[in-house]
Amino acid sequence: MKYITTIWSTLLLITALVLLRVYDPSGFIEQIRLNTFDQYIKTLPQEKSNDIVIVNIGENSFESIGQFPWPRQEYAQMISDLRQVNAGYVGFTIMFPEPDRFGGDKIFSQYMENNGIILSQDADNNGRADSAPYVGHALFGTSDPLDFIYKYNGIVANIKYLEQEAWGIGLINASPEVDNITRRIPLMTNVKDEIYPSFALELTRLNMDQLSYTIKSNEAGIESVVVRPFEIPTDSDGSIWLKWNTEFEEIEYERLMPGYDNLEGKTVIIGVSASGLGAQIPTPGGLMNPNQLQAVALQTILSDNPSSRPLWADSIEILVSGILALLL
Repeated sequence: MKYITTIWSTLLLITALVLLRVYDPSGFIEQIRLNTFDQYIKTLPQEKSNDIVIVNIGENSFESIGQFPWPRQEYAQMISDLRQVNAGYVGFTIMFPEPDRFGGDKIFSQYMENNGIILSQDADNNGRADSAPYVGHALFGTSDPLDFIYKYNGIVANIKYLEQEAWGIGLINASPEVDNITRRIPLMTNVKDEIYPSFALELTRLNMDQLSYTIKSNEAGIESVVVRPFEIPTDSDGSIWLKWNTEFEEIEYERLMPGYDNLEGKTVIIGVSASGLGAQIPTPGGLMNPNQLQAVALQTILSDNPSSRPLWADSIEILVSGILALLL
């Protein structure tokens, strides 16, 4: 007992717990932090989105229209049908990196022209595109955001014939976690030393009728991203924490949108929900399709009450680790 209570044992315990917090071997502390975050999110009251509608391409869609992938003119028909029921901006989480083998790109691009369409891209080190269209941005602060945000050497882009008609184009990447559960998305990404916005950030910019966005940073990393009237707090790497307490209206697409008379100008996010055609994403809210995840990301921003982890949280955790060790 006398060895356990010596000053050297005390100092050793303090040092061990502080180092455990600082270096976090095997992600032990990070996993505790993430599980705690999940519990916080579960305490939020459930809400219903008044801003977003999810349109799924599922088994009933295939039965009604035909096997997948569809000719691109089918997406032109989808845009026409959504306009007939007063949809707002229309975002596709489906990508179109190759020309349509059925020759439907021309009519698809014609329906995209001046029609509020947002396309998606994927930052990937194996992506064949070196660059892609991106929206301008302003910088405010004392550091370069390129030093902090996620970096990739390539991008999976759509064919230029379609991208030149889109009103916005954004990345659908998520932020990796130690347990492979998606809780965050980066609002911007570094691809070959150029900053590209996320899909959710582009939809926010368009919904707020803004031409650009502002990145605020300091010596510790990114502070926030500003899309007036929103100032979105981020982690130092430009990621935001997602909130899983929103229920969305979901529609499985069929031609002419039977049973839906008026979507009241809500933003529509389209994706594939049929089993076996796309990997589902594990989240604290359960398995999600990419368009569902992007709906959560956009709603998190539009709720104007995002969850965030302040930059001083690390210092507080280290201090608490030291105090706990001293008490022990």
